[in-house]
Amino acid sequence: MTAGTTIPLPVASGERSTPLVADDSYFSLALHNAQAYLGMGWLHQVAYLICSTEVSSTLLPKHTMQSLHKVETIRKNTPSPLGLSVVLTDWLPATLDARVRITLKLVMVKDKPFGKLTEKIGTLGLASPLSLVAPQLSTGIKIAEIAGTILSTVLEEGQEQSVLALSADLLVQELKTGYLAVLAPDIAGDTPVALELRPDGSLYNPRAPFSERTTYAVFKVRARERRGTESARSTIWWNLLQDGLRQLRRLDHLSSDQERTDARRQWRDILERADRLAAEDKSFLLSEVRQMIKVHADEAFALLQPPILGGSPFETTTTPFVLDEEFQRLLGVPDMTSLKLAVNDYQQALARSEASS
Repeated sequence: MTAGTTIPLPVASGERSTPLVADDSYFSLALHNAQAYLGMGWLHQVAYLICSTEVSSTLLPKHTMQSLHKVETIRKNTPSPLGLSVVLTDWLPATLDARVRITLKLVMVKDKPFGKLTEKIGTLGLASPLSLVAPQLSTGIKIAEIAGTILSTVLEEGQEQSVLALSADLLVQELKTGYLAVLAPDIAGDTPVALELRPDGSLYNPRAPFSERTTYAVFKVRARERRGTESARSTIWWNLLQDGLRQLRRLDHLSSDQERTDARRQWRDILERADRLAAEDKSFLLSEVRQMIKVHADEAFALLQPPILGGSPFETTTTPFVLDEEFQRLLGVPDMTSLKLAVNDYQQALARSEASS
């Protein structure tokens, strides 16, 4: 294996490749496949390969997620597919200025590392996707600490070692769905002009010979238009909106006008707080958060409206029902008809996302 700079290259696969829609879509990254080639004569015939990944993003600048995936027995001078297929990130917003760096780190050691732990490494669950949602984030950081500690132990205990990092520094606004590869050729400068993906996930070059003596990692980029409510369940703003709806469901035909007026005021305050909290949440597009807020508001207005005319949370002097100024400001729509159209647009976007997943 050679040290040196790895080069990100697009990989054709037969699947349609489309650019990410900046500020209006999400993306995720996965390790699709990898191969290692060991041609270093100073090691024994059999060596041990420790595979780990690191993922960092400007969306979460203070944290790098390091995951330990497997320990593999590998023979020198023989191409070794690693059989790795791992999701590396949660769905992340495709914002214009975002960057993501992914690294597959391959550590070769002469002696078998950490004894019986070698056989158990695949079942330890030390791979965690990068997530920006608080509960998953804390889990990911803890896993990163464990993986980092184990990897450090390997580097200290292995009598002889070789480390190669296959890295890709990706500007999100330039990403397309599909595959890309980073390479470390055994022969310096042996870089293919074009690459394609076989059904088994291995690489080849249809235009010229592609050396099997190449260590590489193939990463997959996926995209979807919206994340949806299931992904939002662990966020503070979503739970705040849900709590607000639960309070409104206590209203019934016996509720007084004053109770409905108070409930309307409380709901308006909840919308304001949710919008403020959502602006701090980097795991969702702000546009989708506000679409979800509209969905909640549509249900809330149905609960606030009394069973008989009068005391409505929106003015009824014109048709369609015009929202009062505060709700117009918070929701960004002038009336109930516009609100329902926005909710319908969001539901269609969700359906497209589910169909494309």
